[in-house]
Amino acid sequence: MKIIEKINNSLSSPLVRGNPVSIKEAIKNVKRMINNSNGIHIDGLGCDLDALYEVFLFAEKNNTSIDHADNKNIVNFNNCLQISGTNLVSQGEIRNRSDLILVIGENEENEDLNFLDLKNNEKKIKDKIYFVVEKRTKKTKFNYLNLGSDKIDQALDKVYNIINTFHLKSEDSKKHNFSELLQMMQKSNYGTIIFNSVNHSNLGIHRVIEIVKLLNSLNKKFAIYHLGGKNNISGAIQTSLWKTGFPLRVKFTDEGPIYNSLEYNGEFLSDKKELQIYISCFEKKPRVNLFKKNIFIGNPFFNLKSKVDIFIPTSVPGLDQKGLIVRGDGVCIEKLDKEKESKYKSVKEIFNLLN
Repeated sequence: MKIIEKINNSLSSPLVRGNPVSIKEAIKNVKRMINNSNGIHIDGLGCDLDALYEVFLFAEKNNTSIDHADNKNIVNFNNCLQISGTNLVSQGEIRNRSDLILVIGENEENEDLNFLDLKNNEKKIKDKIYFVVEKRTKKTKFNYLNLGSDKIDQALDKVYNIINTFHLKSEDSKKHNFSELLQMMQKSNYGTIIFNSVNHSNLGIHRVIEIVKLLNSLNKKFAIYHLGGKNNISGAIQTSLWKTGFPLRVKFTDEGPIYNSLEYNGEFLSDKKELQIYISCFEKKPRVNLFKKNIFIGNPFFNLKSKVDIFIPTSVPGLDQKGLIVRGDGVCIEKLDKEKESKYKSVKEIFNLLN
């Protein structure tokens, strides 16, 4: 009971240009700003599925562009994927079927790898997981493969060319650099490559995809798991696909939605559109590209309240609100339970008022 009272007594008030106002007054000011602005962009989208549905209704009604804050982590991967195609894998398949897991350019401290439960599954997973890095980590319980003097993307290019030339023949793989990596691939029956494209050039991304395609052509079952699925980005992409047929970075128009993976993002549009509506429930310190006018809807402890024109605090799915999100691999829906009580409205309720 003390926890609940503490939350209720420390409620953040909606702010309009730094001044506390009621939620009714804040919504009134949001509507006025929307009507008086030349061009609107929606970003962040760190919220649950019910809220995303209402946000997309608003975006369509007001002809806005829309993107997710973490989309930069996967947009290059999606662009390369659309060109080449590849095999993707679920979290369950990695845990239960993979006999070789290659994590490219990351280490075991990466929170995106929590689904592997490395600490509790150390004995079970230790002999099949390898972290492929430029520099070996000194103290670790896991296996690391050092790619030597090459940068990772250059090394991946060489690995691809060797496999393409010698087709993973064991007698040939021993004669070349990366022999340990090549021999593990040769012995594997069901392998997975895990990586985050934000840390790689387009060449590196293409090479990961092409290595997997090449291995499968050699009757080696390999697949890719792409990291970077925070803030319900999988839910935002899925909602965008349902609503528009495109995977985010979409602009609504009177003629229908338009897709542009290069231009419809906050960084590009910050000096081309006047108003940004940023939504972020899960993070207190999101990286926001500020526009001329800014409305923030989300986490009550947002760190840039003084930098935005209108601030509206909301409940947080998984904390003081129930909610549904899409798991990082996009395979299934996850339920977030409410742990505490508060008087904040949800993002869904806020956009119901705006719609």
